[in-house]
Amino acid sequence: MENLNIVVTAVAAPPANDLCTGAILLTSNTTCSNISGTLIRATATAGLPACGNNGSSEVWYRFVAQSAYPTITLSSMGLSFSGASPRIQLFSGICGSLTSLACTTNPLNVTTAIGGAGLTVGTTYYVRITTNTSMAPPTSGTWTFNICVTDPAGALV
Repeated sequence: MENLNIVVTAVAAPPANDLCTGAILLTSNTTCSNISGTLIRATATAGLPACGNNGSSEVWYRFVAQSAYPTITLSSMGLSFSGASPRIQLFSGICGSLTSLACTTNPLNVTTAIGGAGLTVGTTYYVRITTNTSMAPPTSGTWTFNICVTDPAGALV
C-alpha cells in the first residue's frame, strides 16, 4: 500500500474592501473617528484614472458628505509605506462608473483639492487608498493605516 501525502495551503483572501463594491462606510464628523485599514493582499483595479501608480494595491471606502469641505486623513501609517507614499483619491458616481474628483497625498482637504462649491451634502463619495509604487499584492509587512473623514466645525447639516 502506498502512502499519499496531501498538502493543503490556506490562501488568505484580500480585504473585504478590495473592490469598490465592498467599500467600507466611514462616518464623517467634526472629530476624527478612525477606521483601521490595510493593503495586505489587496489588488489593483484596472481602468481607473491615474493616482499614484495604477499597478499598486488599493482599498476602498465611502462616506456621505455632511459638509461641502471635509478632510480625509490617513494616520498611524505602517513602516511599509516608507518610500511608497500613500495616495488618497476621491470619486463621485457609483462603482463601475466613477469620476475622479481629486488625487493627493495625505491629507486630502476638499477645500484645496477641489475648491469651488465643494461636495454635495447628502451624496455618497468613494475614496481609494493606494500608493505611488507598482507592487504585487503584499502578503506581509506593515501596510496598515487609520482613515477618517472630518468636517469643519459648525459645517455639519
